[in-house]
Amino acid sequence: MWLVREDGAGGLDVPLDISPFPPLSWTGFAWSARATVPGFPQHGTMGLEVRVPPPAGTVDEAAAPRPTAEQAAAYRFLLGDGPGVLDALLTALRDRVPEWAEWPLGRVADEARLDGLTVHAAAWDGAAYIGYWLSPAKVDSWLSEHGAGVTAHRYRVVAVGMAEEARDGAAAAADVRRLRRSHRGLPPRRG
Repeated sequence: MWLVREDGAGGLDVPLDISPFPPLSWTGFAWSARATVPGFPQHGTMGLEVRVPPPAGTVDEAAAPRPTAEQAAAYRFLLGDGPGVLDALLTALRDRVPEWAEWPLGRVADEARLDGLTVHAAAWDGAAYIGYWLSPAKVDSWLSEHGAGVTAHRYRVVAVGMAEEARDGAAAAADVRRLRRSHRGLPPRRG
């Protein structure tokens, strides 16, 4: 599993500066940075990954693929309505944890802290999917072992699971396949 490197090791000597992202460093397969998102309660900055479709062969920093317009649009959307996206994420998380079913969203937010996000290459309708990584705010929480992950397209949550699942992009890719299939008038796949 890839972790955000705060020391910048392995990245470009000069960060990539592409709006709306903070300055990004290349890690060998993703762009990374430390970021803040308005409306998200957090402890300082969080990790940000921007996953790009990998080219064939070894990629040196100069040839690294740049973030797509869809990835920039998704991140811009998040920056523009962080509180609305946060409500969708917390509602989905609350719906998944039976003990939290009656809790107000503020209490759910007190239990799960947003540590970072991955802007995936998978995109639909002009915007990429984002995976959100959450960790426990308290040591004795059920989130302690793997953390939680929520994958979403704008406000629409497509998967809730472990943090690793929100980072790997499989749920985003599966949702794009499902949407393409439904837009061609084909029945949903079974199984």
